[in-house]
Parts: sequence; C-alpha cells; structure tokens
Amino acid sequence: MASNGNGASSSANIPSLSPASTAAVAGVSPAYLAECVSVVNDLLSRCGITHTITAVSECSPSLFVLLFEGLFSSRLPNIHREKKQTGAEKLHNIRELIATLEYTVGMPLHHIDAEAIVNGDAKQLCLLIQVLKELCGVVEERRRAAEPRRRRPPTPVPPADDDDLLDFRVEEVSEWCDSVMRASNLSEQVRDVGALNPDYSQPEVEP
Repeated sequence: MASNGNGASSSANIPSLSPASTAAVAGVSPAYLAECVSVVNDLLSRCGITHTITAVSECSPSLFVLLFEGLFSSRLPNIHREKKQTGAEKLHNIRELIATLEYTVGMPLHHIDAEAIVNGDAKQLCLLIQVLKELCGVVEERRRAAEPRRRRPPTPVPPADDDDLLDFRVEEVSEWCDSVMRASNLSEQVRDVGALNPDYSQPEVEP
C-alpha cells in the first residue's frame, strides 16, 4: 500500500470505480438494504471474521475501518482505536477512511457524507459499503491476473509397442520438465541452496 500526503495508506494504480457504485442512490429499498447486509457479511468472512450483522445500522465507523484494514492488509494511520469513542473521534476515523479511499481510487467521493455515516444514515452507509465491495473486487481481480498460469502437465505416456515411440515420449516429457525448470527459475534456487548449505551435493550438469 502506498501513502498519500496525509499519511493515509493506499493501493497504487487502482482504476476508477464504476458510476453504479459512486452515484447517489435514489431510494433505499428493503431489498437493497438486505443486499448491503449480505455484502458486509461476505466482506467480514473474507477477512476471517466470524461476526455478522443483521442490519446496515450496525455498520459503525470502527467496523468500516476493520473491513478496510482486513481486506487490504493495511493499517490505517491516525485512527482512534479506543473501545469507547466520542462522536468527534468517530467522525475523524470516517474522514480518514474516506480520504484513503479517494486517494486509492484516484477520484473524489463527495457523494459520501462522513457525518451522515456517523449518524447512521442508511443511504450513506450503503454507498460506503458498495465502494468497499467494488474496490475489493478490483483488487482481487488484479491479484488473480498476477498469478502465474498453471502449466498443464504432459499427457501420460501410453503403452508403446514400438521402441521409437517410447523414446519420443520420454524425450517429450524431458523437454517439458526442462521448460518448467527454466520458467520457474528452479536452477537459480538450486544454486542458492548449494551456496547456503556446503553439505548439499548438487548433481553435475553436463555442458
């Protein structure tokens, strides 16, 4: 996580959120409230937290801070962490979180009102929930894209009636193993093991 001028933590180069998550909600229907409750419980589960909520009104400033830090493995600075917080401290925490989110997504979130969130406004709570949901989705998508694609193992060597066919299959498997070794830099790891462990006997490789 990068840091902005206020010391807030952030993910770098996260694209802008979609209009759906940043536009003001015309009305808060029971179905939408239920969806937001489900989203929060899902995000809590991703953080490894077994606690669940039953209403968006249970989303306190401390819960939002906990979600952000758990989802993005980053501790927000300048946060009041006392169990009992004053209204001013809660407002400060939400403003710090919103500032971090703005820096992270690279756009202002003027439609989110920190005071309304502290006061438990359902509409504002849902807006902040949706922003966290989409940002989490963007980060997870990038993590998946960054993971190296798993290489498919070679097809099993079929029973061969002909010695030439068997030799061909053995050579094919050997070439595949070599390609995996090169792609994974395993040869470099082997050299590192040899350097750190004098007793390690590295097999000689023919030139």
